[in-house]
Amino acid sequence: MLRRVIARLKEQACPPLVDVDGLAAFAGLTAPPPRTPVAWVLPASDAAQPNRHISRVEQTVTSTISVLIQHRSRRDMRGDAAAVELTEDILMPVRRAIVNWRPQEGFGRFAFVSGRMLRIAEGVIDWEERFVTTGLMFGEAA
Repeated sequence: MLRRVIARLKEQACPPLVDVDGLAAFAGLTAPPPRTPVAWVLPASDAAQPNRHISRVEQTVTSTISVLIQHRSRRDMRGDAAAVELTEDILMPVRRAIVNWRPQEGFGRFAFVSGRMLRIAEGVIDWEERFVTTGLMFGEAA
């Protein structure tokens, strides 16, 4: 599912995003990216309902993903311009790309959960958007 979300953002939200990647790229960061805004799609949580059957698995699973966005404005080093650009130019294309989109067969459409600032330092804003979808997990009992 994460690869599909990355592809969707690359298709629907670039620009304004200059790049979208996943967990491995995020974990491998050693310095801020040279160009922004960039986004990383990460798993946030999965929560399953109890199994409905004895002889096989059929569970409703709620999956939450995070889209971490990092943005720096070259117009100022305090972050004021970056905050305006983030809220006015970057977040809505990301939300439009994901909300009400079905990531794969067996899952419902994504809904927006929340957005929050994680950090602001030296003119760079780190922002997290969360989206949720629900699907069914099937399997045969062992």
